[in-house]
Amino acid sequence: MGNLPALVKELLKRKVALVFAVALLCIVLIVALNFLFSKSFGISCESYCQTQQHIECVGFWNISGQYPNCDCQYVCWSTKACSSDLDCGDGERCYNSFEAGEQVGDMFCHELCDINADCMEITPYCRRINITIGQASDLVKMCMMEQCAEDADCAQPRCIGMHAICDNGECKVVDTQGMPVRCG
Repeated sequence: MGNLPALVKELLKRKVALVFAVALLCIVLIVALNFLFSKSFGISCESYCQTQQHIECVGFWNISGQYPNCDCQYVCWSTKACSSDLDCGDGERCYNSFEAGEQVGDMFCHELCDINADCMEITPYCRRINITIGQASDLVKMCMMEQCAEDADCAQPRCIGMHAICDNGECKVVDTQGMPVRCG
């Protein structure tokens, strides 16, 4: 019976160590789960907002917050839907292009322009747009949200071994391997 206090002390030490280990494991699990759920398995506010309904107009998403607390505000820059130029005001043109029977235009009125400075901040890029209806085709310069839709929309640099490409609506200068570079 003389060893009983030593045995109790040893059991208490092991119990404290076990409780500490379990508590530490719980903390690690909580941190890991919090990390996983805060990442929401790859969902971002950008991808979440793109799935939300908005009013039918030409515009863009103004997105803030972190998923699942996203603030998705759709901002219209033009609410003038059109089927022809007659539906648009002075200095505007209807982007009502059809190619091979498929609609490629957004069916909204766009401001006409000569240079980017002619465009509003919300549609800052003056682009040459091909409007095709049936057999008739017309090249029109109008203000758009994107700098480009295809590589041909980008002005080519005058630097040897470099060319401009359209990447997610923005023109970028790249080398022959497709790596971004600066020209000049």
